[in-house]
Amino acid sequence: MPVSQCGGTSRHDLIAFHQGLVPDRMRAPASAINGPVSYLNVRWEPMMEDLTQEIRALRDELRALQVKQTLPDLMTPAQCAEYLNRSEEVLYLWRKERNAGQDSGPPFLHISSRTILYDREDVLAWARSHRVN
Repeated sequence: MPVSQCGGTSRHDLIAFHQGLVPDRMRAPASAINGPVSYLNVRWEPMMEDLTQEIRALRDELRALQVKQTLPDLMTPAQCAEYLNRSEEVLYLWRKERNAGQDSGPPFLHISSRTILYDREDVLAWARSHRVN
């Protein structure tokens, strides 16, 4: 590299630099290298917080997609109870309360006197509506 392109750096400094020696005037100030950690934390903390929130949102979306793939469109009470981590008896009580006009438990389809089914999208929407921030 010609000395004229080095922006004021002398030939002696360039030779020293290529030999692994860095002249003092070419070094970064010690405070910039060994500066307080709090400076880095203040600068990067908002970015890290945003990235953390984005990762959490993506993880939640991935879980929701995994659940959607494993559950059928219409679930039996046993499948719905397993998904909600509740017993079938609790689902039965929720259905009774819902028939009595209370808003408890996920919506269900009453196909016949012996057939109750739960729509997957309705159950997921009901579960999401009960999320606590």
